[in-house]
Amino acid sequence: MSDIFEIQHDSHLLVYADDIFLYNSGTNWNKTIGEMQESLNKISVWCKKWKLSTSPEKSSLLNFSRKRSTIPPLLKICDKPIPEVKSLKILGIIFDPNTTWKNHINYLRQKGFKYLNAIKALSSPKIGTRSDHLLNIINATIRSIFDYGSQLFSFSSNSNRQKLEPIYNAALRLALGLPRNTPLDLLRAESMNGNINSRHNFLCQKFITKQIALKDWSPNARLFWNIDSNFYKYREKEISIFQKTINLLQELCISKVDILQWIPPPPIYDNRKINIYTHELPFQNKDLPDDIVQNMFNDYIQPKFNNNIIIATDGSKNTNQTSIGILIPKKKFDKISY
Repeated sequence: MSDIFEIQHDSHLLVYADDIFLYNSGTNWNKTIGEMQESLNKISVWCKKWKLSTSPEKSSLLNFSRKRSTIPPLLKICDKPIPEVKSLKILGIIFDPNTTWKNHINYLRQKGFKYLNAIKALSSPKIGTRSDHLLNIINATIRSIFDYGSQLFSFSSNSNRQKLEPIYNAALRLALGLPRNTPLDLLRAESMNGNINSRHNFLCQKFITKQIALKDWSPNARLFWNIDSNFYKYREKEISIFQKTINLLQELCISKVDILQWIPPPPIYDNRKINIYTHELPFQNKDLPDDIVQNMFNDYIQPKFNNNIIIATDGSKNTNQTSIGILIPKKKFDKISY
């Protein structure tokens, strides 16, 4: 299906397996509908070429707009109209016309309640599941379901996102055997898990930072690089998580340019060769004195790796921090710690 992207049309195309998503945007209603219909006609011709059948009754049309239009959009595929819907699920995410994400969050609540009933059974004294095991199960099921796609429904109102908190809190109380009137601060301290809303904000900020780092390798990077003070203010009284991320970087005196850029790995067919020795070399023996190891190291390295860059590393960690030391004699580079 790769040649489907070679079709020349004015709309945008997304393909996942045998699912095709076509979308377009604009301020002129008639022009946007015309471009969409032209794209659908070309895709229909492509399907006939490869003897693929399309199902108009299984197709869906969703109009993303906050304006109430009295003229419903009419699009056809194979000369049959595509039914208009009020919500559409794409890769597990339910989109609605006004992008309030209420339908998707209600869908998450239904799935969360199903897993919550399973947690109730597992937390029964008759089964005797340990609290730490229950917490792992909760985070692998309920929390992971709530996390999926959180970068999108972070645009939803705070009151809407708060609907997920009671389910997660109830699961944590069951895992720890705490009563329903347990204060939330105590519950989070005992479980060592924060609230869902803060976690989603963190995941969204992490996603934004990663897209900025990817730069040209990400289709979203240009969007985030061009964010200004008036960008993504989707409500008068509320600033989006995207703008909050940019504000946070500015408070930390971190420019978008200062974010480490992602460098693609060299291709597997590259001629460069990297050898890693862990214990094969003669001086890699902890029983030898330090001065002997140093002399053996110099005697071995100089004749064999004279034209190579030698990088010596060491690392250590404790409960508070992790550090790594790097020594590159030719580069006069001492160490990095974090």
